[in-house]
Amino acid sequence: MTLYDQPAGKPRAQLKSGKVDAHGNLVAYYKVTRNTVLSAAFAGDYRYAPRTATTRATLTPTVRTAMQYPLATTRIGSTTYQVFYKSEVNMGFDLRVTPRQSGGCTTVYLEHYYSGAWHPAASQSCVPLYADGWYGYGRALKLFASNDHYRIRGHYTPPTKDAQTTGVWSQWTYLTIRPGSPS
Repeated sequence: MTLYDQPAGKPRAQLKSGKVDAHGNLVAYYKVTRNTVLSAAFAGDYRYAPRTATTRATLTPTVRTAMQYPLATTRIGSTTYQVFYKSEVNMGFDLRVTPRQSGGCTTVYLEHYYSGAWHPAASQSCVPLYADGWYGYGRALKLFASNDHYRIRGHYTPPTKDAQTTGVWSQWTYLTIRPGSPS
């Protein structure tokens, strides 16, 4: 029996070849770093015809987010909010996709809470990640209403050709902007 791996965008390679054990198993270890097709091929013998079985291992990346320089946090109900002040110039939001991806893009969604529901406030559509897997989004704090609630998150979209991973959302990050300067 022969075991093969074929990571997205790469040719198929032999992982291991050998005889199966008494239970019909051949074991190999493989670290999945991108979407990969794994297959086991039996060449056949005098009793059984040749056969190949395949399976797909899909890797979902992680999108981590961080606010740049909030001055405090506060709890509103059961949610933690990052606190910014109007005296600051910009609010910054960083996204990092791991494992680092080549190609693909990220989209940032900002929502504003009013009239009892979340409403779209701004978005930045499908911009390429930096070479190190990061993307930084900034927005002027003067564009936010004082003492209102906002939330922001990002989405990673892999390139359509030879995608190494699937798309994924980050968690929501909540923020509030207070008037004036911090005391």
